[in-house]
Amino acid sequence: MKTYLVGGAVRDKLLGLDAKDNDWVIVGATPVELQKLGFTQILASFPVFLHPTTHEEYALARTERKVAKGYHGFEVNFDNSITLEDDLKRRDLTINSIACDENDNIIDPFNGQKDLQNRILRHTSISFKEDPLRVIRLARFMAQLHEFSFSIADETRLLVKDILDSGELNHLTKERLNIEFKKALNYPNVFLNTLDSLGCLETVFPNINANTNKIPQQSFFNHTIYKIATIEEKIALTLHDFDASQINLIKDELNLSNGHYKLAIAVSEIHRLATGIFVAEEILHIFKKTNLLRDKVLFEKSFELCSKLTTILDKSNLNKELSTIKLMITNIKTANIKDLSANTPNQLLAATVHKLYIDTINKLLKM
Repeated sequence: MKTYLVGGAVRDKLLGLDAKDNDWVIVGATPVELQKLGFTQILASFPVFLHPTTHEEYALARTERKVAKGYHGFEVNFDNSITLEDDLKRRDLTINSIACDENDNIIDPFNGQKDLQNRILRHTSISFKEDPLRVIRLARFMAQLHEFSFSIADETRLLVKDILDSGELNHLTKERLNIEFKKALNYPNVFLNTLDSLGCLETVFPNINANTNKIPQQSFFNHTIYKIATIEEKIALTLHDFDASQINLIKDELNLSNGHYKLAIAVSEIHRLATGIFVAEEILHIFKKTNLLRDKVLFEKSFELCSKLTTILDKSNLNKELSTIKLMITNIKTANIKDLSANTPNQLLAATVHKLYIDTINKLLKM
């Protein structure tokens, strides 16, 4: 039984990056043997185990054979005759098909180091086209490694076309697309532009494809404020120029969580208010539909992020507008409804409160 560090950890080490996660492969063992050593199998049908002390994931060397459509349509073989090279061959790209043994010796049967040096993303084997998710991962690596200026090998582009023509991209799950999108958030423009250049954006993200002009330019994602933002902030910042109806559609195709969706909608609508001309009725409607009047946490996070957005966009003139909008909400939330309720007939209360809110907004619009 031998253990090897493989995949992204080795790739990042060779690029001089700090590896975020270690990916371990064990050759020449069985599930029973690992369980006797204290490893815990994560899924009964899949050969991935948690180490008894480090809790890192260790996988038995395996091969995969395509038997059905989609990302899950594979038959997995992980008997103890599978070699390290067999396992590396099933991986997506040559730069991810490199291993390192316990003595720091590099095992590189598919010339991944050469492709790293030449900054080329190239498929490891023809089996690349059996897994449609690899197209998304290819675009994600272009974004993730953008600062190294990688390009995609011509022969790999041809395999992507085969995948597109086969209809396999239609079988990708929203959950997996969400995972890859979040991993590409350092440069989502590169991720989406790569999918577009491969002819796949319309199939994978049709609603984003219809509005690519709303994705910010490169300088936006180079800004320090964006770089240090959280995932939910990066999603909202990336989508700030989309309107609410467009984000509603994108929510489904990106499988956005409810929290990520609400923040994106709020930032988009606040930015729209700050850059447009609206009457009081429209403004109050936006406040209500974004839940900014009720959700204190969302209110604070949204305006804080909008302030950061104005800095990234270098539009400090919008800060005055943001302050006015924030004051409108604050004044509405602190309006003395209790006294109003005590002195107004029930049948007139709703209309009276509405008028109070409109008057509050109009007062600040005139300032």
